[in-house]
Amino acid sequence: MQISEYNRKALNAFVHDPENKGTIMVIESRTPESAEMRNWFEGALVPFITYFQEGYDHRNWEDNRKVREWLKQEFNSEGIVVKGKTHIVPKTSKGELKILSEKILQWAEENGYPTKALNSDEYKTWRDTIYPYGGPENYLDYLHECGKLPKCN
Repeated sequence: MQISEYNRKALNAFVHDPENKGTIMVIESRTPESAEMRNWFEGALVPFITYFQEGYDHRNWEDNRKVREWLKQEFNSEGIVVKGKTHIVPKTSKGELKILSEKILQWAEENGYPTKALNSDEYKTWRDTIYPYGGPENYLDYLHECGKLPKCN
């Protein structure tokens, strides 16, 4: 198990705090999402879905935020009851990102989106070797320039 110095200090402080005496802690095993996966989700998948939404611009961070929240509500939500009425609200994608991404891609494919254009290795290449040296400002514009994505908006 790897624990950063910051988290090690926080855990040590928690354990030695008298207010926490008798507290039971549970350590669970789970596969963490990587920064690479989060970057691809935010930099490729969400803008990809935004790209095909009428009236939305995949270059606009607010439009991407709205689409991300819609995707989370559509594919990663829960029902809560407030004053006897059930409401559907989005859950956090933290720890659920892989499953959420798979659901979104499956939905996109079923609805005719050209999901074959999305490639995480190609995204990394664009991000690391093309964008920093004056290439297209975002991954979807890069895909369009390469002819892998039709012009939509």
